Amino acid sequence: MELCSHCPNLQGLYLSHNQLGGHLPSQIHYCRDLVAISLSYNKFVGSIPKVIGSLENLEMLYLGGNNLTGSIPPTVGNLSRLQEFYGETNNLKGSIPSDSWHLPNLNILNFEGNNLTGPIPKQIFNISSLQGISFSQNSLSGNLPLMITRKKPTDEMFVGGADMRQWIASLPDKMDVVDDGLLRIEDGRDVTVMQTILSSILELGLRCSAELPDERLVIKDVVAKVNKIKLALLGNRNRGV
Repeated sequence: MELCSHCPNLQGLYLSHNQLGGHLPSQIHYCRDLVAISLSYNKFVGSIPKVIGSLENLEMLYLGGNNLTGSIPPTVGNLSRLQEFYGETNNLKGSIPSDSWHLPNLNILNFEGNNLTGPIPKQIFNISSLQGISFSQNSLSGNLPLMITRKKPTDEMFVGGADMRQWIASLPDKMDVVDDGLLRIEDGRDVTVMQTILSSILELGLRCSAELPDERLVIKDVVAKVNKIKLALLGNRNRGV
């Protein structure tokens, strides 16, 4: 790409909303100082060059609104400084690469209006800097993670390496009632039973939110457990009458 040889210090390439066509130049990786590439809404065809992953200073990549085909190159995972990646309204297809999202500074990821298939990799939801994700109008399948907080009930996050499930299970031994009024506990009611009921409710919620569908309770079992908790609550209330 002659532009890179003649302008070796080029940091911004802004050519959006024109009638430019042809393939994206594979020699673009020679412009090693590029911080922003904006080629959106032109008539570019072909695939996204794999060598684009060698632009280690790149922060903004705008390729939307063209006729690009092929898949998202896994090499984009090398763009550690990338903040915004727009590839919307193209003809990209195939699955989203699962090992390309070690992008600690990524804020916006937009690939709506393509022909992408398969699941959205969980690794994308581990990017804590993300502010917006759009994969609308594709043919994606699979499940979304239930908790997009980089934590799930089986993660170790409590003292002693306990995960949330283990912590919930230990609640009856660790729970203290600071103010009886908060639980509307009256004379004659068993505080321990109330603590166990609360623990059961939290445990049921965790079992309904297991990450894998096969690990979740079926609705019939959920109803049975809710009724059991209800009976325990009513029984404890009657003892307080």
